[in-house]
Amino acid sequence: MTDTNFTTANTQGAAFVPPARKGFSGSTIKLIAIIAMFIDHTAATILERMMMRAGYMLATINAGTMADWIAGHKALFIPYIVMRMIGRFGFPIFCFLLVEGFVHTHNRRKYALRLFLFALISEIPFDFAFHGEWFFSGYQNVFFTLFLGLLAMCAFSFFEKHVKGGIPALTGIVTGILFTGVYGCLLVENLVYGLLEPLFGNLLYSLGSRGFRLLLIAVIAIITALVLFRISRKQKPAYAGLIGADLSALCLCGFAADLLATDYGGMGVLTIALMYAFRKKPVRSMLAGCICLTVMDIMEATAFLMLIPVSRYNGRRGLNLKYVFYAFYPVHLGLLYLVCLAMGLA
Repeated sequence: MTDTNFTTANTQGAAFVPPARKGFSGSTIKLIAIIAMFIDHTAATILERMMMRAGYMLATINAGTMADWIAGHKALFIPYIVMRMIGRFGFPIFCFLLVEGFVHTHNRRKYALRLFLFALISEIPFDFAFHGEWFFSGYQNVFFTLFLGLLAMCAFSFFEKHVKGGIPALTGIVTGILFTGVYGCLLVENLVYGLLEPLFGNLLYSLGSRGFRLLLIAVIAIITALVLFRISRKQKPAYAGLIGADLSALCLCGFAADLLATDYGGMGVLTIALMYAFRKKPVRSMLAGCICLTVMDIMEATAFLMLIPVSRYNGRRGLNLKYVFYAFYPVHLGLLYLVCLAMGLA
């Protein structure tokens, strides 16, 4: 992100620079997120391995054994939960700063290439830290999610300039209906299973048939079509086409995140998209992102505390920490794995 400089000449020819606005700069908010991420990853690597060594997985068989295990391991379990809750501060802040960076960067292509490069660099230390092996295909690091979110914003920006009406608008409406129906079905299924499977597992599996999925796709597609039709009548068909095109890009990027099993997955991409939609109002942007994440997982609710620093965001970059996060991410994961090795937990 770059600072906006307002200069005017005074009577002696010197430039007048107004005093900096009070509040938190982007670099200060980024440091909060980096510290929260480090706390979270320390718990997720070292403490979680210690919990597994202490029989945590066997304790999850039923509520009774779980309660007994927690009672006997409070000194391990409580710090773990607290540290993971603090860790929820990180991702929405990184999404918020990603949107800020996208809006203010001078070269979006370089920005995207940088994210993708560090996604590749970080994958091996990420897999070692969380899975104890150099390559694990079942889960990818958060840089891939941020990269896909950035691609979605690039698509939004492109469509805003090029979807003006005619065939592009019609194409946007049609693809928006189709993609939203299909990906919306997958998203709803994932959310419903995550929330209700512990209570209604058998019922959900019986509903998860091909016929039920087709019905769900049809319902979501029809709702999307009605919304776009109303937008077309209330405003202009071109605007409905733009919304449809945006939905198509969002669904494709979200599906890619789920297919690759990136950290936070499609809901992470949706979080970035919502923050981008409210980018002119920082507090609303963060609020939308936190609501989205909390719908995904109630543990993410602690992220709402990040509304406090964002409400004090002064719009300035502050210290140039552009590469601090990029370098810190793979380095701290590698160091955490080395600590696990030294403790015999790898």
